[in-house]
Amino acid sequence: TITVNGLIKQGSTIVITDVLGRPVATHRLTGNSITINSDEIGKGFFLVHLHDGKDQRQFLGKLVIQ
Repeated sequence: TITVNGLIKQGSTIVITDVLGRPVATHRLTGNSITINSDEIGKGFFLVHLHDGKDQRQFLGKLVIQ
């Protein structure tokens, strides 16, 4: 589960990429959190990015699935 604070607008897009920058999952933010199924992206180290309505990217953090 990825939880964001209230400063991030609903309708923003969360993109999860592998370490080479290739998108592995994209989700639209409809609340304060989203749940990613590990079966969807597999195991590994991932980067989490936010795209707001103006397509400005803000790095949010890392995600490790073991």
